[in-house]
Amino acid sequence: MRIQPLVILTACVLAVGARAAAPAADARDIRDAQGTIKAVSAQQGWYAIVPDGQPGTRYAPSGLPERFKRDGLRVVFSGRVGDIPPRTSGCGARRSR
Repeated sequence: MRIQPLVILTACVLAVGARAAAPAADARDIRDAQGTIKAVSAQQGWYAIVPDGQPGTRYAPSGLPERFKRDGLRVVFSGRVGDIPPRTSGCGARRSR
C-alpha cells in the first residue's frame, strides 16, 4: 500500500459530494477528488484518505479538522501531494531500503 502525504489546499475538506474529479494542474496536484476517510490509528489521531478507484493508495492529510476524523466519511478533497521526509514513519508508511 502506498502512502502519500497530502497538503490540503482548501480551508477544509468538503464532506460528501457527487462530482467528478477535475483534471489536475500537474501530476502532483489533486482537485475535487472523491474518497473515504479511514482511521489508521484513531487513538493516535492518524487518518488517511483513500481515493475512489485506488484502494492501494492512502493520502495522509495535513491539518485534517476534527469534524472530519470519522472512519468511513465520504469526502471530496483537493491538495498537493508532497514527499515523505527521510526517517519519517506514520500512517503505515513503508520505505524501500
